Amino acid sequence: MNRIEAYNEKIDISLLVLFTIFLVAAGGSLGYSYVGFTSRSLNCTSLVNCILPLSLFVLIAKFYRKLKFGKTIFLVVAIVIVYWALLYVKYGGYSFLLGRLYDVIFSYILIRCVGIKRSLFYFEKTVTYLTLLSLFLWLPTALIPSLKSFLMSFFIPTPGDMGATQCATIGLYSISVSEGFILRNNGFAWEPGRFSSLVVTTLFLNMIRTRCSISDKGFIILMLGLLSSQSTTGYMTFIVCMILYLYNARKTIVAKILKIALPLSFILVFVYSSFMLDKILEVIDTDNFITENVLSWRASVGNNGYVPQRAEGLYYDFLNIVHDPLLGYGDNPSLSYLRTVLFPNFPISPSNGLLQIVAMLGIPLGICFYFCLYRSSILLSKIYRFRGSFLLFLLLCAINVSYNFFIEPLFVSFVFISLFASKRELLSYSPFQK
Repeated sequence: MNRIEAYNEKIDISLLVLFTIFLVAAGGSLGYSYVGFTSRSLNCTSLVNCILPLSLFVLIAKFYRKLKFGKTIFLVVAIVIVYWALLYVKYGGYSFLLGRLYDVIFSYILIRCVGIKRSLFYFEKTVTYLTLLSLFLWLPTALIPSLKSFLMSFFIPTPGDMGATQCATIGLYSISVSEGFILRNNGFAWEPGRFSSLVVTTLFLNMIRTRCSISDKGFIILMLGLLSSQSTTGYMTFIVCMILYLYNARKTIVAKILKIALPLSFILVFVYSSFMLDKILEVIDTDNFITENVLSWRASVGNNGYVPQRAEGLYYDFLNIVHDPLLGYGDNPSLSYLRTVLFPNFPISPSNGLLQIVAMLGIPLGICFYFCLYRSSILLSKIYRFRGSFLLFLLLCAINVSYNFFIEPLFVSFVFISLFASKRELLSYSPFQK
């Protein structure tokens, strides 16, 4: 990786607070509690749900001098409105989520006003601090289980429908009930897998900023956070970070050793770790797609709902795409083919985002979405001057096999980097200078 000046600055506390709010919302640990704080279904129907729009207004107030709306933002907003109109005509009425317009405006403000490198820097720093906090709270609880009850007395109890992953939360950290080798770390998310997805994305950002310095304090904290999650999704996605390292590590003796040691160590984890092998076999089991999985769940919990595993969820969303290829079902899963035809009386909710975003938007907009994401991946590789222009694209697709981060404002911003990037900012980076 060529030597460039990595972005760094004295921490702006107000920006750190704002990014903490945005990332806690993305983690979702408060989304299913009594608080109801989430960015996935923004509709301003409660006081707490107004926190995100108010935070965006604070961001605008802080950077209003830089705010100039160009043709691109108006074009994207127009596309959203036209798409909504087509959904309204198709379904004879439609319940719109304010969140989709919020995503677009949020992305524009973040990219144009805060700036690409600055935004990614605060994304990285915020997740790193939250991960460090989680390690301080998780490790004693994991080693001394009796501390969990004491800690829970200071947290918000989680309703029973989330009891399989967390039992209490304060947003900045949630207490897990899941175990691997020991108690798993939820971090600031509602389950370990979601936490690991946010951490591994941040690891990638740390590596491109520090030019793959694995001795960086942030890298070490994030690696410990990833390991503590004991998550299949996080471990498998970390392969992308290893590819980044293999492509860009400096040609020193230590780097050459690590190029062999890192992949070998993770292969050994996969081969000898029973919880990893069992989880992978569970994820790729396709024998029970429309019969035993749903029926067994229905028999055990009644009509409370069902969240399919990864491969199963991909299959269901493929069926949704085949049935509604042009417009999809938008933001209302109850209008999907899965819910209206296959399981009309049974709430079933695929959680993957890889195909789900296409099932929601339809094939034409879905292709545009992924094309913009790929262009953003290329652009980021030029800005940070690292080899592997496809790697950001690959990483975000990998974490979206398990979760739909493509409906989270911060991750939508990754998609829009290629559309909203300011020419003036791009020219300030050496690869773009004339």
